[in-house]
Amino acid sequence: MATDIKTYASSILGKYNNSLNRLTARYIASISNIDSKFDSKNKELENKAKEKKNSEDARSKIELKNIQNSFNEKGLSSSGESIQAELDNNLRRANAISAIEREKEASIRANESQRTESKNSAFMSYLNEVNSLEKERNEAYQAQLNKDREFQADREDEKFDRYFKNREYEAEREDEMYDRYTD
Repeated sequence: MATDIKTYASSILGKYNNSLNRLTARYIASISNIDSKFDSKNKELENKAKEKKNSEDARSKIELKNIQNSFNEKGLSSSGESIQAELDNNLRRANAISAIEREKEASIRANESQRTESKNSAFMSYLNEVNSLEKERNEAYQAQLNKDREFQADREDEKFDRYFKNREYEAEREDEMYDRYTD
């Protein structure tokens, strides 16, 4: 039975498009999950850095208060040593906060690198599945085309056989008619 090739092709393409749409939706969901996972990790890194900064800031203020109390007890609250100690404390605080910020940025860069790797992996997986689906579609389409060609070839063979049988029958009839008239 011959299949209308255009109808079959559109049905193959329709199945392929449905499968492709499902794959694409799954890929988009995967990318969305990856983004949300790594966004929450970035937020967590930001919060940890903020906590460390607040802790360092509080530690620095307590240390400064202790230094000021110590100098006040000695009666050196406005001396050069008191001012130098305050400057040293502020410098340590600034260096500690700067180190915390560098650590946070390095962690975020590493996290973004992992995000990119995860997205690339998801994309490669998606491409492999699409290529596999395309190959499957092409093989199914080619198989159906081959069946249609075989069917058409069989029909042509049958037609050719009928034509020759008909020619043989007509030749026999002509021979019979000739024999009748010549007898």
